Amino acid sequence: SIVIADDEISLEAYNLIPHIKILYGKNTLEVSIFTKIFNLIKEVKNKYTIINVESFMQLKGKHTLKMLQLLSRIKGYDSFVAKRKYYSLEEINSLFGTNYSNCAEIQRRILKPCKQELDNSSKISFIYEIEYESKPKRGRPKAIGFTIDVVKNVIQLSLF
Repeated sequence: SIVIADDEISLEAYNLIPHIKILYGKNTLEVSIFTKIFNLIKEVKNKYTIINVESFMQLKGKHTLKMLQLLSRIKGYDSFVAKRKYYSLEEINSLFGTNYSNCAEIQRRILKPCKQELDNSSKISFIYEIEYESKPKRGRPKAIGFTIDVVKNVIQLSLF
């Protein structure tokens, strides 16, 4: 990185692997890296998701591609965290670039088609539950969002 401040220029550079030692008799490779580089690598691992590209390319629906990314992110939560996430109507619209006014439209146009395609072509899929407002003003409670759970698709073990 180059920093320019108050007519001063400084240059800072890192080698990814500054020290390597090969121990031939022991079939061992010792690698030393800076703590700052190690922390950056760890941060990248925690923020990004690995997706099988072949499976990803077989999907047809634009919403299914987005759903697979979303499920992969949820699946990547720590082992002690449930593989489930709640999304409000507004959040789902934002994630999928849509502007549906009610949960029934999202269920019909996004969730059902995505689930069907993932069930037929991926190792992971999802189940969802419609969430309703807790205290309706009148009549039936209004649907306000969805809870999505990641599940293993036992039918399709060869993909993803």
